[in-house]
Amino acid sequence: MSNKSPKKSSQTSQHHPETIGPWQLLKTIGKGSSACRVKLAKHRKSHQLAAIKIVAKSSLAPKQSSNHDDPWRALRAIEREIAVMKIIDHPNITSLYDVWETTDYIYMIMEYASGGELFSHLVERAKKNAARAKPGQPPPSRALPPDEALRLFQQLMYAVNHVHNLALCHRDLKPENILLAKDRQTIKLADFGMATLAGEDIVISKRKTKKGRKLLKTSCGSPHYASPEVVQGKPYVGHMADVWSCGVILFALLTGRLPFHDEKLV
Repeated sequence: MSNKSPKKSSQTSQHHPETIGPWQLLKTIGKGSSACRVKLAKHRKSHQLAAIKIVAKSSLAPKQSSNHDDPWRALRAIEREIAVMKIIDHPNITSLYDVWETTDYIYMIMEYASGGELFSHLVERAKKNAARAKPGQPPPSRALPPDEALRLFQQLMYAVNHVHNLALCHRDLKPENILLAKDRQTIKLADFGMATLAGEDIVISKRKTKKGRKLLKTSCGSPHYASPEVVQGKPYVGHMADVWSCGVILFALLTGRLPFHDEKLV
């Protein structure tokens, strides 16, 4: 992890310095939990925008962990995310520019995708279609137009294929972790907190498939998008679990709902 530390390193648990290195912190644009949030930032010289993920170190301490088998799981996850993002370079995956630390926080300076989450785009499209509905007519489609859905999905496939070619598995593919560029024509795969490297001891069992691929044991992903073996807590092949999640995402893009239990996105 980077040993860079901004000049203003003394801070409370509720306040952050105005600047992190060359980056000026602006408004909060996302919250994952009380210990993790994302702020918009601007480079003081180039004026480039970035998204800074702020992680409280207190949340990484073993006493805060709910996983009794691996009390350092939270710390390992953030270290894994940083390590994975440092080796990935792809136009459809968010870039990690830099990592800074203070006494209390870790700051991940990442590419800013101003188009928001793909999930929010789907919800917004569904609401607009519903507003245009006229009495007596069939319910409006909640899906994206096929050409738009396929264009976005093709980019997702490029991103996932690149990840797999690096012997990595994302393990949490869902519309909430797919961001859109400003024009909403380009996707940016994000959130590698559950990603795994092939051969990582803490997540891989000794069992292998017939083709020699190791089976993962740890639970991951969101239930609606996770493969059956993941949901059932069985050993699974990470790459195949990602492919399953991609299939669910494609179904959601084309129909506006999830494939099981006829569950609607909004």
